[in-house]
This record gives sequence, C-alpha cells and structure tokens, in this order.
Amino acid sequence: MHICMQRLVSDVAKRKKINLQLVDFYFARGLFSMEDAKECRNIMLPGEWWEMFGDKTPELKKFAI
Repeated sequence: MHICMQRLVSDVAKRKKINLQLVDFYFARGLFSMEDAKECRNIMLPGEWWEMFGDKTPELKKFAI
C-alpha cells in the first residue's frame, strides 16, 4: 500500500498527512471508533462510507476514494 501511495501521491507533505490519518483509521480513533462506522464498513459502498465517516481525515478520504 505504501509503495502504491508513493506512486499516486508525489507530494511528500500530503503523504505524511495521509499516513498520520491512516493511524486513526487503523486504530479506529475519532469518527472511525463509532459503532456505526465499524458496523457499516462491510455493508456500505466504500465511497459512501468515506463520505459518512471520513470528514476528519480529508487527505486519507481523497486517497481512499
């Protein structure tokens, strides 16, 4: 994933922000910790899920979608 991100996001500062936000996603912090966010991960379309729960991580949201 990180190699792919390096290819897709050339700006080092943006990659740094994405990596920091990825930590919140991985450890389910902030909106990602909500029960609804966890429950809906497997039943919603990815773009819809990110629209609902990715507001606090705009760079990661843009990269994921």
